[in-house]
Amino acid sequence: MLLGHEHVVTGVVYHPSGNLLASHSHDQTTRLWYSASGGELVIPGERMTSSVFSHDGRRLVTESFQGGLTEWELAIPDDYLRLMPCGESTTFPIREIAFAPDGRLLACTGRDGVSLWDARTARLVGKVPSGDGGPLAFHPQDGRLFTIGEGGVVQWPIVSDRDGKTLRIGPATVVRPTSGDSRLLRIMVAPKGDCLLLGAGDGGVDLVPLADPSGTHRLGTHPGLTAVALSQRLSQGLTAVALSPDGRWAVSVGRPYYAVRPDDAVCIWDVRRRALVRGLSLDGAERALGAVFSPDGRWLVTAVNREFCFWEVGSWEAKTRLPRDPRSIFGLLAFARDGHLLALLQGRNQIELRDPDTLQHMATVETPGMATLTRLGLSADGTRLAAFSEDNTIALWDLRRLRQKLRALDLDWELPPYPPADQTVEPVQPLTVNVLPDLQSELDHQNADALPDPKRGKLPTGAVKPTEAATRSVEGPTSPGQKP
Repeated sequence: MLLGHEHVVTGVVYHPSGNLLASHSHDQTTRLWYSASGGELVIPGERMTSSVFSHDGRRLVTESFQGGLTEWELAIPDDYLRLMPCGESTTFPIREIAFAPDGRLLACTGRDGVSLWDARTARLVGKVPSGDGGPLAFHPQDGRLFTIGEGGVVQWPIVSDRDGKTLRIGPATVVRPTSGDSRLLRIMVAPKGDCLLLGAGDGGVDLVPLADPSGTHRLGTHPGLTAVALSQRLSQGLTAVALSPDGRWAVSVGRPYYAVRPDDAVCIWDVRRRALVRGLSLDGAERALGAVFSPDGRWLVTAVNREFCFWEVGSWEAKTRLPRDPRSIFGLLAFARDGHLLALLQGRNQIELRDPDTLQHMATVETPGMATLTRLGLSADGTRLAAFSEDNTIALWDLRRLRQKLRALDLDWELPPYPPADQTVEPVQPLTVNVLPDLQSELDHQNADALPDPKRGKLPTGAVKPTEAATRSVEGPTSPGQKP
């Protein structure tokens, strides 16, 4: 439902792309809306009786109540901004999003699993049945997808065919069993790809070696969680966890409730010694909302109510502070893995793009409407930016195309240009995804098929029963290099 007009709506017309519509009303306004998000774009200030878009979608002609015609030139960002509606919300209000290492696949958690989108065409191409909500992450080298399911941390191998047009995902195996509410967990794959950092529901920080998950060890439990808070679930779980690029340091961020003292909100862990080093001192009025290491390992960037703070890794001294618009409770920030771009959420729906080395402001992009952004992601090469909003819409920017448009206007930002798109990585043909069920699901499905046929009174041909050995194999660790 689109809300905004203050009187009877007298007509609507769709843009040729289907992504935009114009409406006019007796309230003497014509309004432009993004059909996917409902975001209101512009309000021409006359009473209009009708409107029509040109065939190329670049112009809108409106007719006023007095009979005059007005032509409006439209700057439509369809070629660099796509809005993808995600349907119904999860029972957990915050979805997670992440790009695969090559930037072609975008994953987003949902009510019935993880939705997989072709980031080049903005098409939904598959769904991984991983449960409701919960965190996700891609392996930085081989592209495996990690999700949280009822059995714990689950990995989904991803294998591409020779032409790169088809991806086979699965079957899934459990890497690390967990207990409690899976949506309170946090996961991060180490930049080196050798281990997984797990923020447990009880506030524990666990390091899981991917070559041998049985060697999991706990760095410690995030301090400051009182028994009262734990019993009331106020501070259970962590807001975020992070690993430094060299694997030496880990960070845990406590949930921003009263039970966490200011000095305990962001904790630094020495991975080698398995010890808590210190907590970062925050103003008592500030709440820690997130933390991320820079790709070069020089900085830990934290988001609190009113600022983004850059802490020097090792000395843990605050060196630079950038103001943050506190209208959003989500302290979203993301680095491109190549280290050339930093994205920071400001307010509800504005994203600042900055040079990570100089922190120079390059550009600001904004989603239509007033829906608050709740998650943010950058592709590894910094050419794509994705944000999820509370109206269950993904906004996807092609920053390469955006910079091409800015360059034509002599407005490109002061960074080296992106390399040309690699057609071997981004084929013109649409991406196809085949998701293989986990072994237990396949056995359950076969067992269901083995029920007596009511018409013939006998078992279908080829029916099998799951064996004890096959059932156990679902829970065992899988070698990182194993092929499905």
